[in-house]
Amino acid sequence: MGWSRLARWTALALVALSAAAQAADPGRWTQTGSSTMPLYYYQGVTSDPAGHFYFDGVDVGLYRTDSQLNEQARNDDVIPPAVTAAEGYNHVGDITWDGAEGGRILLPLECYYPPAGERGRFGDAFDQSYTPDGGGEGKASYDITGRVARTRASGSVRVNVTETDPAGAVTMACDSGTIPWEAVGG
Repeated sequence: MGWSRLARWTALALVALSAAAQAADPGRWTQTGSSTMPLYYYQGVTSDPAGHFYFDGVDVGLYRTDSQLNEQARNDDVIPPAVTAAEGYNHVGDITWDGAEGGRILLPLECYYPPAGERGRFGDAFDQSYTPDGGGEGKASYDITGRVARTRASGSVRVNVTETDPAGAVTMACDSGTIPWEAVGG
């Protein structure tokens, strides 16, 4: 799928989602059960293909359960103290499962209160796969970092796009290089 086609589909999906979000429940939902979970499973949830659920806590915890929500593993402070001291990260955002490299949990690290100490840094790296026109595979890799202060934000972004034909030969490769960005508010 080409970039313009991908943009059209994205816009269409956003319009459809906003319309669905405004629709009232016509009474077709039936509650089939409920589960009680610890408060520290509060921030976000994702799952892997094996049926495990992963929760991140209000600030920095990470927890794994089985499909019946029985806790199997936990780390109450998943951000190493050295990272918090050096970068200012003190909060894990909404986690997600990534099937790359055998599977992993992506932890978006944030500074929950950016004005504290001028170290409100953030960063994320993620991939988006798509099918180019004519078949094959396409992948866009994004890497964004930044710092937020009281009236200013700045950082860098880099995008790498690669497309291959159905035989696996590279047909297009584009690297934006590191691009600085800045936003200033009043």
